[in-house]
Amino acid sequence: MTKQLLRIFLVTILHISLLSGCVAINKKAGSDGQIAKANVDLASEYFRKNQLNYALENLKKALSHNPDSVDGNTLMALVYERLDQPEKAENYFKIAENLVSTETSSYSYIHNIYGTFLCKNGRTEEAAEHFEIALDDKLNQNREVVMENAGFCEFQQQEYSKAEEYFREALKLSPGTPGVLFKMAKLQFVIKNYLSARAYIQRYHDLNNAPESLALAIDIERALDVEPEAIKLIEKLRKSFPNSKQAQLY
Repeated sequence: MTKQLLRIFLVTILHISLLSGCVAINKKAGSDGQIAKANVDLASEYFRKNQLNYALENLKKALSHNPDSVDGNTLMALVYERLDQPEKAENYFKIAENLVSTETSSYSYIHNIYGTFLCKNGRTEEAAEHFEIALDDKLNQNREVVMENAGFCEFQQQEYSKAEEYFREALKLSPGTPGVLFKMAKLQFVIKNYLSARAYIQRYHDLNNAPESLALAIDIERALDVEPEAIKLIEKLRKSFPNSKQAQLY
């Protein structure tokens, strides 16, 4: 799952402050639903910190109080995905999918991340179905995120025309999304539209710099036979990211 998806998930269902030390939950106070939510909130913070065993422990407590918690089952799926246990992850994705109401923003979110999970596991046709469900949802306020994920799924399958269509639609909705700009630059490079690739990577670099993007820019300039510009980019890569694997390759 991308960082952007994780951020949307956390912002959507959680409004918690950073935790210091151990946090105890008073089991005598509140309903089962409140106790479950408190444990999900705590688990999400552990998940953010990649402390997955603690996240798992709190999610099990949460679901023992409220097995029908959409947020709890969704986060449980994400934890198991990160633990590289796809069968357990899918089980919880399915539970969350069956529980979530079509009248909430979580509906499109769950189908989006479930589609991303399926694509990651090579089940692209099933993934496409979930992406389309998410895109058809009128309550979806993050359509560009779904389009980016759907496009990347098509790109991985070398369905470049479909990928390009998704990326273009994503950029119409959010022209300054760095991840889509980078993916579009990479796609244009792969299909040998080098001038277009240069334009997209330059737009990306107006917003962000990364070793991967500079390496791609170098390859683009060399494909265009503009070695002086490639040399400048190599110098920038080595200066900005001296310890990166890309810097060692150029």
